[in-house]
Amino acid sequence: TWNDPIDFGSAFMKTLAQYGDIRKIEPTAREFTPGDIVRHFKHELVTSNPNEYYYVIRDIAEHTETGEKMVVYQALYGDFKTYARPYSMFAGKVDKEKYPMIQQEYRFEKVK
Repeated sequence: TWNDPIDFGSAFMKTLAQYGDIRKIEPTAREFTPGDIVRHFKHELVTSNPNEYYYVIRDIAEHTETGEKMVVYQALYGDFKTYARPYSMFAGKVDKEKYPMIQQEYRFEKVK
């Protein structure tokens, strides 16, 4: 549940143990659910921290005013901040005009 404490270091290490180097796992379906591990396209630009730009989806929420579907997700690096983004944007494609060097097709891709 949302209030359960998570040891992200252990969670990330468990993912590595189960799936190996998650940076090499091919993305799966475009539907996201709580517990999914995802990578943001900017992980391709990182050289110093291989964990950077990996997140766990904490919940799928609904905006109180508009009813828009939102993804609530938490970083698996740094200060483990929690973010919310509209589902349509979260699942959207990378802007190839703005980021022509990026190979990843979608903004976020599931790795497990």
